[in-house]
Amino acid sequence: MDYPTSDSEARLADGKFTDGDVSASPVVPPSKNSAAYQNMVFDELLNVITAGGLEPSDQSVNQLITAINNVIASAIASKSNTGHGHSISDVSGLQAALNGKSNTGHGHSISEVSGLQTALNDKSTVLTGEVTIGANSESTIDLGRTVISVVPFFNSLGDIETGCGATWSGTTITIRNSSGGSHQLGFIAVVV
Repeated sequence: MDYPTSDSEARLADGKFTDGDVSASPVVPPSKNSAAYQNMVFDELLNVITAGGLEPSDQSVNQLITAINNVIASAIASKSNTGHGHSISDVSGLQAALNGKSNTGHGHSISEVSGLQTALNDKSTVLTGEVTIGANSESTIDLGRTVISVVPFFNSLGDIETGCGATWSGTTITIRNSSGGSHQLGFIAVVV
């Protein structure tokens, strides 16, 4: 359906219908709809109405929108309201792509991932431990990893007034007991 541009008797202005303009120079006459054009417009509208399952009526003013809604509803009636799915066999090449994949999970050992162990080695870890140290003595412990920091402490609340301390170098820590008796001391060390 289109404007009747091939009908010179339709008197279109710029390809569209006009009411005309008698004050214009030259005068623009009003458009005229031929019976053929009017029938074409109505035939187009009637085709939509019948496609929507309705019987055309000259007494109804909502048949066109009802017919359009019916056509849309019919087109989507067999579609899912919540989702869309296919079985594996419906998708070309999917089963071949899935063959050899894990059914329940996926994993690798550290050695199977390039650079993972090196990356993990560079991460800090907190280690804790205990050592019994005699009066006014010290004990050196090799933690096997580079020490960043150490905090020593007495394991007994009664020993709070006595002193202890720690130093570290490389992978070893040295814990000192400055008290007058033998004590079990704990430590927290951050290593990389």
